[in-house]
Amino acid sequence: NDVTVLNDVAIINLGEKIPHEMCLEPIQLAEEGDEFQENCIIAGWGKTSWESKPTLSLMKGEVPIIPKKQCSTVAKGLQDQHVCAGNLLRNGTTTCKGDSGGPLSCRRKSDNKLVLVGVVSYGDKCDNGMSIFAKVSYFTEWIKTNTEKQKQPGSTW
Repeated sequence: NDVTVLNDVAIINLGEKIPHEMCLEPIQLAEEGDEFQENCIIAGWGKTSWESKPTLSLMKGEVPIIPKKQCSTVAKGLQDQHVCAGNLLRNGTTTCKGDSGGPLSCRRKSDNKLVLVGVVSYGDKCDNGMSIFAKVSYFTEWIKTNTEKQKQPGSTW
């Protein structure tokens, strides 16, 4: 939804499987109730400042998840399907224009596995230090249901 920025996720059917190497595998999706280590990873090819052009190199950085209560004092309209990450001091590592759809990946405390926690949705310019992500655990069942359709013989999208 362009107005409310709700349900800011999509599934893309590639039509054929991507071959996995021994050191490469699909990321696991975060589940409701998962707890994460302190810093998470963001990545993207977006701008590095509001005035710059998008980068030609994949950029990445580490950011902490910001508790919802703390984040909602700055990000009005925050919903259960959102998660915040970054720095409320308005400086430091964050996402920027062109990073939308990129990952917020965190190590789960219980098993140290890297899981997809969020998908870049929006933020307030690039110097804000904080970004809002679509919360993957909110959509995990929907994602699983819709990707299982692809595995069933005769199913179409």
